[in-house]
Amino acid sequence: MTTINPESPSSDDTVVFEFVTHQNGCCYYSKSKVGNHFYFEEFAYDPAPPIIATPVPIIEVWKVERLEPGEYQVTEIHIRDAFTSEPRITTESFTVSQGVLPFPEPTIPTIGITGAIVFVIALAWIANKALRRTPKGAA
Repeated sequence: MTTINPESPSSDDTVVFEFVTHQNGCCYYSKSKVGNHFYFEEFAYDPAPPIIATPVPIIEVWKVERLEPGEYQVTEIHIRDAFTSEPRITTESFTVSQGVLPFPEPTIPTIGITGAIVFVIALAWIANKALRRTPKGAA
C-alpha cells in the first residue's frame, strides 16, 4: 500500500511516499524516477526464507522533496511478496497544485574578472610546461 503525504500536495510541500511491506527483512528496495513517474521496487531474496510467523508490516519512507506543479504517478512493485510468488504492482496518481513559493532558479557560477585572469595565467603556465618538455632520449 502506498501513502502519499500530504494527500493533496502543492509545489510548496515536501512530498513523502510511504510503502508498507511485509517482508520481515528478507528483501531490498530500489527507488527511481522517470519523468513524472516514481518507481519503488521491492525484491525478495530467492529462494524465499521460510515464514515462521505472520510477517510484520514495515514502512519504507521515500522523501522526494518539492515537486513542480503537474500530474505524477507512483508505482509500487513487489517482485515477490511474502504471501505469493506472483508480482504485485500498484500505481497511484496524484496532482501537485501551484503553490506560492518560487523554485530557486539555477545559476551559472561566475568567477569575475580577477578569477578569469588567474584562470588564463594558470592555463598559460600549464601549457608552457607541457610544451617545454623534451622527450626522453632527445638531446
